[in-house]
Amino acid sequence: KKSLFEEAIGKYRQASELNPKYAVCFNNWGNALLGLAKITGDQSLFEEALLKYAQANEISPDIALYNISCVYALMNDRQQALKHLEQALEKNRIFTDYVLEDADWSAFYDDADFKALIERYQKP
Repeated sequence: KKSLFEEAIGKYRQASELNPKYAVCFNNWGNALLGLAKITGDQSLFEEALLKYAQANEISPDIALYNISCVYALMNDRQQALKHLEQALEKNRIFTDYVLEDADWSAFYDDADFKALIERYQKP
């Protein structure tokens, strides 16, 4: 699995050189870095994923808000995780049902602020 993420990262690097204004490329590059970070535990990969998501957002505002929130959640940066999650929910970039099933948030399931945020944006 590690080699597949590494291969994908290389392909996204090449694709970004061909089209440096393609936000989805940077978003997916960030996803590949995040996937590799999850299996290796390499903190620098989390940071690199944040940079790719930021590049995606520069090209297409808010495209990677939810992914950014997930990186911060996995890095145990509660304040940034909840801040970006709220922005993603507010801008309808993600829905609460998905968040509640996303393992990236498992450490937050019992967090009072996380629960309040989910409740505030939950659709009836």
